[in-house]
Amino acid sequence: NADYLAAAKRELERLSMDYRLNGYVAALRGVRAVYLLAVQADGPISIKVNPGTEMPLYSTSAGKVLLASLSDDDARQLLGRDKLTSFTSHTITDPDRIISSLGKIRRTGIATVSEENIPGVLSIGAPIRDKAGHIIAALSVAFPKYINTNLTLQKTTPIVVEAAFKVSQTLGWRPTE
Repeated sequence: NADYLAAAKRELERLSMDYRLNGYVAALRGVRAVYLLAVQADGPISIKVNPGTEMPLYSTSAGKVLLASLSDDDARQLLGRDKLTSFTSHTITDPDRIISSLGKIRRTGIATVSEENIPGVLSIGAPIRDKAGHIIAALSVAFPKYINTNLTLQKTTPIVVEAAFKVSQTLGWRPTE
């Protein structure tokens, strides 16, 4: 749906300008997650990703949001049972630990990553939902851990959740109370 991608691009550009956050939208395609959009911030660290690039489901915040959109059994099928590839010393490589973390992501609507994919980089992801409430993509941001003390996971989470919510609204999603 080009409409939601246009809305997502506007939100990512706003996050880039207002907060110097690198922003992304990714969707599940078969057994992989693929970046659909990437907006680079004008900050000291640029995390370059091109649309069409595949990403790990288990070491990125967007990937974790997408994994959490599946049942535990389906997520297990994608991850397998063997130890996963480590990208940093913080990468969670045990599929059982990843599966057990999905319930919290489903409850809170956010996934966070602290240096699991790239050393020194924090990331937050939130779901983009269609009119029926199904997660069709994930909106995420990434930023350096050490450069700007105003950017923390705690302070940045509501900004990301709001951006994903606005994009979901363009698809007709209205949360039920």
